[in-house]
Amino acid sequence: MLSIPAETFRRAQSAAWITPAGEFEGITGEMMHDDLSAYFPGVATDEDYPSSFAVEQLGYVKVSNPFEMLWNGGRDDHRGRSIDRAAQFETMADFTAGALIHYKKRGTPSWISGRGDPTEWEMRVLQPGRPISRTTVGDFVERYGARETGDRMYAALGMSEHRIRFLVRGMLSEGRPPSPRFLDEGGKLILAGWII
Repeated sequence: MLSIPAETFRRAQSAAWITPAGEFEGITGEMMHDDLSAYFPGVATDEDYPSSFAVEQLGYVKVSNPFEMLWNGGRDDHRGRSIDRAAQFETMADFTAGALIHYKKRGTPSWISGRGDPTEWEMRVLQPGRPISRTTVGDFVERYGARETGDRMYAALGMSEHRIRFLVRGMLSEGRPPSPRFLDEGGKLILAGWII
């Protein structure tokens, strides 16, 4: 689980960067993405668009808020640096799950328009020059997060066994098979500690 200041969860924009290795770098105070990216290794001091350069040339993930990220999926090797995409997406899933847990305890920020089941809120994954990829928060966390991340999120949100079964049945009826990491040795689905 990431250690993230409450302020970072509540930012509507310029929340964080995720490094090519998958490390989370939160943004606080009045800073914006460019304030950090201008000093990333490999970004020239005279670069006019340091954030764009960091995403497109160096492999960083730009995190606007817990429900929106920008990455360059066109390549996994940026200027000789290898990119750990699995770690980057797992870090984003952990940040997103942590935000829902934080909102459950402290209330949602005013910029969030989503109401109802927060696992059904929209998650936006952007790539330069491509259409926006949309999914739900629950699907994103289940697909990319560690099993413990999903379990922690669902438990903190007070998701009942019935609700979890309902979500899984809906996922399966839509033809989306569960990730193998949510299956036990016998092939049974395990979510939030329950065998389904």
